[in-house]
Amino acid sequence: PASLIVSELVSNVVDHAHTVMTIEVAHRDSQLYLAVHDGASAPPELRQLDSALPLRGRGLMLVAAAATTWGYDHREDGKTVWATVAPPDVTHP
Repeated sequence: PASLIVSELVSNVVDHAHTVMTIEVAHRDSQLYLAVHDGASAPPELRQLDSALPLRGRGLMLVAAAATTWGYDHREDGKTVWATVAPPDVTHP
């Protein structure tokens, strides 16, 4: 899920914000924290599924489905859209 989430958040910056972005990946409180910061102040828009619309604009629906939690924070220089997921269970033989 982590790569899907980061891909969707980055795609949103490319498609909507059109600004420079930074990506943050960190381990916080037993969760994987994924965040993309951009220079646009407009909040992300979680759209409802509409079969009449083209197969675009569903990125945040995918993020919401794949993430444990997600949200955004306004910043003086734009916003950060973030999500958390449980880290993969890696078993070593």
